[in-house]
Amino acid sequence: MTRLNLGCGRVIFPIDPNADIPYRHHLEPLPPSCFEPGWVNVDKYAGSGVGEVVDLFRFPWVRSSNGSVWNNDSIDEIYCGHIVEH
Repeated sequence: MTRLNLGCGRVIFPIDPNADIPYRHHLEPLPPSCFEPGWVNVDKYAGSGVGEVVDLFRFPWVRSSNGSVWNNDSIDEIYCGHIVEH
C-alpha cells in the first residue's frame, strides 16, 4: 500500500500518537491512517522525514528518488493538508 502525504512540510507521517506536536491543533481532522506505516512524505524541499522532493506546482510530478513519475493506479491514499492556500 502506498500513501502520499503531499506538501508535508513538518507534518511527517506516520505520526507517533504519543508525540508532543505543538502544531497538532492545525492538523485536525487527521485521517486515522496517519498513524500507520506506508506513507511517502512529499515536499518541495528536502528535510527530515521527506521521502520525495517534488515541486507540486509543476506537472508531471517527477520523483527525486528515481526521476520518474508515479505509475497510474499506484497510489492508494493521498493526504493533502494546508496546501490549497499556497
